[in-house]
Amino acid sequence: MRLVTPDTVKERQARSKKKEVVVVQPSSEMADLLTVLKDLRRTIAKEIGKPAYIVFSDASLTDMAEKRPASLYEFRLVNGVGDHKAKLYSERFLAAIAEWQGA
Repeated sequence: MRLVTPDTVKERQARSKKKEVVVVQPSSEMADLLTVLKDLRRTIAKEIGKPAYIVFSDASLTDMAEKRPASLYEFRLVNGVGDHKAKLYSERFLAAIAEWQGA
């Protein structure tokens, strides 16, 4: 049996503090699309009477804004989009992305 010593704890804490978290700031173009997607999410959430995160998480919307899917297949490749959510929301989100790109 191996016991954890105070030195081991300090070493582990030092290693965990060394890890850097890189925060990527979205481009202004991506931020504009993200705003459109969040507004649509809010609208849908009101319509179904559920919290916005039930429709899609911020992480899913960010991935959607980065990937800008143009088809159902591409929409399914977005993180957090399964068959059920694709069936429910793909048409509206794809239309919003297409409209934003045409604007």
